[in-house]
This record gives sequence, structure tokens and C-alpha cells, in this order.
Amino acid sequence: MWSDRLSSVEAERTERALTQLEKVAWARPLLRRFQRGGGLCSENMPLLFEARFAHELVRAGAEATYEYRSGVGNSTVDFPLPGSPEWFIECVSVRTSTGAKRAIRRRGEIYEQSFTSVNEDPHQTPEGEMIRLGELIAEKVSVRGQPTKFPDTAPHRYHVIVVDTRGYLDGGGDAIDFRQITYGPRGVPEHLDWMVHWFGEQPIRGLFEKSTPVRGAALMRSRIHFLHFVQEEKYTEGEIFKCGYMLANPWLFDDDASARDVVRSYPLVRLDRS
Repeated sequence: MWSDRLSSVEAERTERALTQLEKVAWARPLLRRFQRGGGLCSENMPLLFEARFAHELVRAGAEATYEYRSGVGNSTVDFPLPGSPEWFIECVSVRTSTGAKRAIRRRGEIYEQSFTSVNEDPHQTPEGEMIRLGELIAEKVSVRGQPTKFPDTAPHRYHVIVVDTRGYLDGGGDAIDFRQITYGPRGVPEHLDWMVHWFGEQPIRGLFEKSTPVRGAALMRSRIHFLHFVQEEKYTEGEIFKCGYMLANPWLFDDDASARDVVRSYPLVRLDRS
């Protein structure tokens, strides 16, 4: 609920991005789509994020196009970056869930969010939010059982899903959450007792695990090289680079060193080294 509100700081940052993007030929389709969507308003937040992401690409000196037909039916990826290597980048923005909105409680004049594991409604729990986020990410590779957005992998081309996590836990979440969403239990450091279980039973599985029940996860393992989690707070220039948390698909790289070598050519984030 709170994460769905457009603050003046975010609006001002996005306005600066839009002003700069007016000078960039490849960004004009994004600007037209932004205006058709209603312009600078909370309902348009996914496109606000895309505008800030596009501006960071420009600031990093990257060349791109917008809404590129990738050869998977009529679907497109948001930002292909040509070159060697080539990058296919797709953004997904997480909005506040229905469960998070239902978890709001009023006590007198104060509104509180009761988002706990003991809630009888599974949609109003951290566990339910983690499962929902995994499902939203997987929808970027599979819709109704059919592949979308990303084609089969090819030499010297890498596929990234950028996750704008603002609506996860209504503005919460941290690196440990993102690691479990990606890798499951093995992504959580052993010395931390922070692993999320589904109602105290089995731990929630990661998108790159064979045992995950999430639809589309098999395509995730075979087609997506990296998940790039972004959680903006201050909405300043360069923040998307600084706060980005990038996790590699172990099925598509021989080892961590191979993934780190590849990600050096990605303009907006360093690979997670934890």
C-alpha cells in the first residue's frame, strides 16, 4: 500500500530522467508509451522504473533499443543491448499485493501492517509474498505454459530479468530474501537462521532449483543467465547501479568466476560476491 504511493522525490528523479531521455533516439518509444499510460502518476509506476533504468543505461554510455522482438512469438524484451556480448534485459515491477493491502490494520488514528507468519490468510504472510515474487519473475519466461520474451540461449548473448522489488513486502525485503528466491535454501548462509519456510514446513524453493513448483522455472534455468534485484530508496542518480543485487544462474555457468567474467560487460551492476 505505502509502496504504491508516488513520492515527490521519486517524481522529481523520474522527471529528470525523462528530460534527458528526450535527447535519446532509442528511448522515444518508451516516452510515447509512458505518456499513453498516463504520464507521471502512481498507476504508471512500472514505466517510471523503466524510464529511470533507461536513463541509467544512458548515463553508463550503453546503446540500447526498446521493445525488441526477440523471436518468441510476438513478444518483446524491454532493453536489448547490442554488441559482443549482447544483452537481452526485461524488467518486472512488483506492485503491492492484495494480501499486503488486506494486512493493514487501523488502531485509532494509526495504521499498521500485520504481515506475520502466523496470519491465517497465507497471502498476508512473508512466505506468501516470497512465493508471489517468484511467480511474477517466472511469468517473464512463460505464459500459460508457453515460452515468452526470451529465446533459447546463444553464444555471446546473455539474458537478464531486472526485478523492481518496491512492492515486495510492501517495500521490504533484503539480500537474503533475494538469494532464497533465486537459489532456495542453499542461497541462505548457514550461520543465519533466516530461511523462510512455508508455514513452518518445507523451505521455499528457489527459481533455479529443480525442486521448485513454480511454473516456468524449468525455462528459467535454461534461458535466464542472471536475476538483477533492485530496491530503490532515495531515488538518486546512480542508485540503481549502487543498490543492484545480481545473482547468476548456476546451470548456465561453469563456476562463479565464469559468471563474474561475463557480468563485467553489464553496465549497471556488479555481480554478488557473497
